[in-house]
Amino acid sequence: MQRLAIKDKELSAEKVPLSTILANPEVVSDRIRSYLKGLLYHNLPKIEAIFKIALEVDIFPDEELKIRLLELVQIRHDVVHRNGKDKNGAEHSFPAEWVTQAMEDVRKFVETVEASVVRARLALLFPPKDKTQPD
Repeated sequence: MQRLAIKDKELSAEKVPLSTILANPEVVSDRIRSYLKGLLYHNLPKIEAIFKIALEVDIFPDEELKIRLLELVQIRHDVVHRNGKDKNGAEHSFPAEWVTQAMEDVRKFVETVEASVVRARLALLFPPKDKTQPD
């Protein structure tokens, strides 16, 4: 939470009156929780930044997957908001091999996010030993 409050542009710009803090000592965690709940999780660049700030992890295993997923998000936008057509009016098509690749990309992404979160949790529970200190 501290890294998010300091490094996230929107959260670091928050102004909270002292009276609000006195009335609710959990105001910081409540605001951060509300902020995270309000994010659009298909905004992958923003989500990538949040994970880097909060957990110090990368959510993309490689740049190629990131590019393909950003393209999928754009296609999703066209399907949801443009009736399946791109901004030039060309209709998207979804051949079986394309759908299979998209599903594989999403699966790989989800597995990478899950593994990154597990590693971050383990690092919190079992921080690396300081090599300069005796056991």
